[in-house]
Amino acid sequence: MQNKENDAQPGAAENFLDGKPLHSYTFFGSGADAWVWMNLRAFDGRDVKVIPVRLKDQLPNNFTKEFLIERSGRKPSLKIFAT
Repeated sequence: MQNKENDAQPGAAENFLDGKPLHSYTFFGSGADAWVWMNLRAFDGRDVKVIPVRLKDQLPNNFTKEFLIERSGRKPSLKIFAT
């Protein structure tokens, strides 16, 4: 069973990333329960959608500097990356 924070993530992520550039992303949750939500191009190429992604490795610093949009009071945990 999911907790209420996980149930609210899709809507909160969409609202937070709305109007931000392609590939912009943010974190919700912490530790092993954290999710990365990213603006990605839809399959048809017409729209940008907010999609949950699982990172397999740490993103390059230049990518993080350009596209990470931190929510106020929230510092992402680097322990969310799969090993």
